[in-house]
Amino acid sequence: MVKKKPGRKKAQCPNDYTTEISKFIDPTIEYSKEKICLISKPKKYEPSEAENFSLPSRHHYQSIIDFTAKKSSEHIEDPLTTQEIEEGTKLAREIVDKFALSGPEYELSKEELSQLMKSKVTLGHALKTINESSFREEFIKFLGKYQTTNINDRQTKRGSNSSIISKNCRIKIIKQYLKDKKSRDICKNLYGRISVRLIDEFIEFYNLNGEKAITMDFKPKKSHRLTEEQCKFLCDLTEDPNNIGLSLKERKHILCNHFGIKAKTDDIREVLKENGYSMKRLRSVVPEADNIPHKNARCRVAQQLIYFLHSGKELISVDETQVTRGDNQVYGWSKIGIRATQVAQKKGRPLHIIAAISKDKVIGYMIRYVRIEKHSYKHFLYCLFEKLREMDPANYKERFFVLMDNAGAHKHKVVKDFLESQDITVMCNAPMTPQLQPIEFVFSIFKHNLRKVQLFDEEELFWAVYQSFRKITPRQLHNTYLHTMRAYESGLKYADFQHNCNPYVTDGKIRRSGKLLSHMINFEKLMDKDWKKVQEGVLTE
Repeated sequence: MVKKKPGRKKAQCPNDYTTEISKFIDPTIEYSKEKICLISKPKKYEPSEAENFSLPSRHHYQSIIDFTAKKSSEHIEDPLTTQEIEEGTKLAREIVDKFALSGPEYELSKEELSQLMKSKVTLGHALKTINESSFREEFIKFLGKYQTTNINDRQTKRGSNSSIISKNCRIKIIKQYLKDKKSRDICKNLYGRISVRLIDEFIEFYNLNGEKAITMDFKPKKSHRLTEEQCKFLCDLTEDPNNIGLSLKERKHILCNHFGIKAKTDDIREVLKENGYSMKRLRSVVPEADNIPHKNARCRVAQQLIYFLHSGKELISVDETQVTRGDNQVYGWSKIGIRATQVAQKKGRPLHIIAAISKDKVIGYMIRYVRIEKHSYKHFLYCLFEKLREMDPANYKERFFVLMDNAGAHKHKVVKDFLESQDITVMCNAPMTPQLQPIEFVFSIFKHNLRKVQLFDEEELFWAVYQSFRKITPRQLHNTYLHTMRAYESGLKYADFQHNCNPYVTDGKIRRSGKLLSHMINFEKLMDKDWKKVQEGVLTE
């Protein structure tokens, strides 16, 4: 008898498949702690009949939009045409301007408008006031003068306080200097009223003039102006990627040793700022993220997102993250000189969380102990679509579209077959492009909220996850969506997102007034005549 060769095992039927996952939890609904701990614990479930939908293997899917490049076109650049870029840029700017004014702060009822003169005026109220009133241009000019006057006053006060040291302070500095105190310690003893650099200069002045320094005129040294050759050397030094982490002090030493001069860190800072450099947080970049196939997919995804949003569709962002009990309490209070410590806890098993958000709320989330795989992801989408059906029973398929990432489990045939049966548009994000996915930024807010809570067991973690999602405000969600929309234009123009992703900043009057208001004005301290203008503008529709 001939033995049969071992072949592949028969795939498990979806009807017999069971997996562990929590209930679909809506953070907008108020639950008790006991209820949250009960429904957050992952349990086995049986898929419904709607989830057990299968299509032939060669079926052409209509509901899923995926711009991931094939291997045959990996090295072929495929940017948009000039006409497509111009059209997409115009639509993107319209979307950004329209969405910027549709946030929670700008939606004011007539009752709220009539009560504004009695309450605190926020930036949103002020913007609405200025842009709907007839005195807008005059008011903006007034704010510009107000800003200039205030800045000049502050600079004058700061200059007088820092350049003149009173007689009593001079005596205190000399006494502590004679006791071998360091400049930094002297600064602390004076409660930081005089800078360390100014103390060093006065001590040098005292060593030259002796006791006469108490009554003599003392002026700080003027900063040394660098020559054009020295400025060019400093800029070339900064342009080198290997020197990106050098401090101002290290750059000063390199410059002084090369030219044999004496300079200050303030001189270095001033030259760098004059030439367009600024201090930024260092970020790790992945060179593969800006390769040709990813940029090809990115510009197509940005174009499609713009068309969908401009047509009136609403974006539902879906993604997953992971949390453990050891991810909390980054900062704490302790006595000066004593390190802030806490007892190390066992992290336990991590929680894998998959969530969905809209532009104004967190729709819901589910929890698993292990990674999200095809069946659990399909079950989450089923629960999500049921929730969308509740939000708009008659038109939810045309109103919403879903943006998800390119994980293998998210694009498995089991998931695709289910999505095809639901007839809801689903789009895959470009690979390694979190800048276009709003929920990526929401997860950072969520984890920031989670770190503030001290966790001891799994039930506390379930409750903290629920509370952290509830703390996410509609305004924060609005800002994350707006932030991603501003990156669409860079995606259209085939830009590198790892090194440069300049968000669109309009030249319109709304941005101009917003910048003036947010940086220079306190509406509670305006004069009476200006308050009348504000009130007239608020009450004018």
